[in-house]
Amino acid sequence: MTATAVITGIGVVVPPPDAGGDWFDPRTALGPRGYRYLPPACQFLLAAGRRAVADGGRLDGVPEERRAAVVGTNTGLAHLFADMDATVTSGTADALSPALAPFFAVNVLGTRLVSEHAVKGPFMTVTSPRVAGIEALGAGARAMAAGRCDAWIAAAMEHPLDGPAGSGAVAMILERPADAAARDAHVYGTCAASALLAPPSTLATAGGRRRLGEVLGSVLGDAAYQEVDVFGDGSATEEAVVSALTDLPVGAVRRAPAGPGCLAPLERLARLLTEAGSARERLVLAVAGEGHIGVARLAISEPTARGAG
Repeated sequence: MTATAVITGIGVVVPPPDAGGDWFDPRTALGPRGYRYLPPACQFLLAAGRRAVADGGRLDGVPEERRAAVVGTNTGLAHLFADMDATVTSGTADALSPALAPFFAVNVLGTRLVSEHAVKGPFMTVTSPRVAGIEALGAGARAMAAGRCDAWIAAAMEHPLDGPAGSGAVAMILERPADAAARDAHVYGTCAASALLAPPSTLATAGGRRRLGEVLGSVLGDAAYQEVDVFGDGSATEEAVVSALTDLPVGAVRRAPAGPGCLAPLERLARLLTEAGSARERLVLAVAGEGHIGVARLAISEPTARGAG
């Protein structure tokens, strides 16, 4: 099931080019108290969520039980798990920090976001490699289409082990087109997201690759996508997806490394929606060697600098 929603708020928190390890100051971004012991990925998420809401995303006026959130991550707890492993192997589990121990559960990363914005409807964390950010968009849309919520926060957050590159968070507020029109909200564009699974063993056959092309064609429909971004990991799955796209009515295919997590595709979506000159119909895919494929279809409204920061 693919559902469509409009994006009314965007928050992006990522390091600038050539940033060092101190690129993010939680005291400045979040406040002087209550955030010091949160994992960095959680801090990034809170900052991005605040920016998305301040940018015009609709939460005020939505009953708390009708608000939802879906967050995606792959490396959000990488540092924490590494530190915990080192603590246990060099001493005892008794030395683990009581403030950080609850984050053994990845779902806890998003709980401060939902409490801060009084989200009492559906909430979940998705962790599929490379595609979790796009999955967050699709899962929230399905919840809204099923009548379970009226607005939701879709986000991705990462904090990989190998430096600031790939760290940060992106959050978007989505709602029904009719609701946004009723309150005369600024709309960045319309988004529909899908998640597919193409096992590598299936793609090893000509019939499997042909079937992938058929499925992608059915997902894309009749829209003429002028430009396509594919975020992959150099795997055979990525090659099969790019090959399938060449047989479909799409424009130039731009390939980029997905990086260590699921953040890059969502950051690209945010930039497309906020940068002037973007083609109206855009397609962004995330691909993992394990066979996960995330597809986000954008119909961009009037690009503007709002929400880019």
